[in-house]
Amino acid sequence: MSSVVSLRHDDLPTADHFAAKRVVVCGSMAFTTQIRMIKDQLDTLNVRAVVPDDVDGEFKLYDTGSYLAFKKAVSVAHINKIKDPRTYAVLVANFDKNGIYGYVGANTFAEISVAFSSRKKIFLLSEIPSQYADELTAWGAIALNGDIPRLVRMYEQSCRHATAQLRFPQF
Repeated sequence: MSSVVSLRHDDLPTADHFAAKRVVVCGSMAFTTQIRMIKDQLDTLNVRAVVPDDVDGEFKLYDTGSYLAFKKAVSVAHINKIKDPRTYAVLVANFDKNGIYGYVGANTFAEISVAFSSRKKIFLLSEIPSQYADELTAWGAIALNGDIPRLVRMYEQSCRHATAQLRFPQF
């Protein structure tokens, strides 16, 4: 015997249900301003966005040792954000830099690798850079070509699916 389960309007997830999942924004420190703008845009679209710690402050580092220690600490913290179970995906802010279209630096590629190994979705704001095309295509990376609403739709769909699985039908 099968039963039909219908959802009432108050059973549907709201923006508050989506707050637990988040998108971690990655990219070169040269893109700090753009990364802040992406975070603000995602926040207005009810997508919780997390950015690298170095984006939140201005730092004056006076010697190489201080800089390397800072860079290591920021990298570890950001990688932990990517691996966090609350993270739905990474969004790579791959703008043009130094004449390179859709620049992805070594640290950002390492973050993408962590996302892949942690089974997170990978989005690139621009196209997939040719030097990483094989890996990123095999890893299922999605080139948004500037279409952030596409990421938002996939995020909402995933969050609704996850929320629906957590709810028991009321009979």
